[in-house]
Amino acid sequence: MFPTLTLSVLLALVPLQSKGEVRAIVGPWKISVPEGVILLIKKGDQFGALRFSAVKPDQEKGWGSAQFESAFQGDGSGSFSRSNILVGKGKVHAKSLVGIGRVSFQVGHTTLKIGPYKFYYSFPNWVDMWPAGELADDYGFEFSLVQAKEFSAIDVTAPSLKWYRFDQNRRIEINVP
Repeated sequence: MFPTLTLSVLLALVPLQSKGEVRAIVGPWKISVPEGVILLIKKGDQFGALRFSAVKPDQEKGWGSAQFESAFQGDGSGSFSRSNILVGKGKVHAKSLVGIGRVSFQVGHTTLKIGPYKFYYSFPNWVDMWPAGELADDYGFEFSLVQAKEFSAIDVTAPSLKWYRFDQNRRIEINVP
């Protein structure tokens, strides 16, 4: 009999980068953010940005930690090069669940903070598409992925960006522009 592998473990084992392309998964509830890629988060005229670095697995497969940087622009401009952006850094750590079945819970620190927004993290590079502490649903957030060296280099109006919302019926693999 084969051991059960979670989607997180499978994605950690299969590289999504080949021939200069960076690929990511946009699922029904989560979006993968490969290292070096920036996740953009939009709600109305407010924008957030998140980048993972130093993703490290624990000895127990399927669990681990990541450091992240974030930026938030709430003035309606969408510009991450202005001096009024809120920047942040942090570390998240997904650990094995404690408990049994429906009464199991995460004991690691899995909350990503991007300005006033909070989302849950899952190892190795997943971000929930709804706010932390809420039920899974569409809360008006849109998500896009972009390759950029710095937050200030991002153009949130670029036609190459494709925006995704929470969608229970979607699971696609995309090229990251």
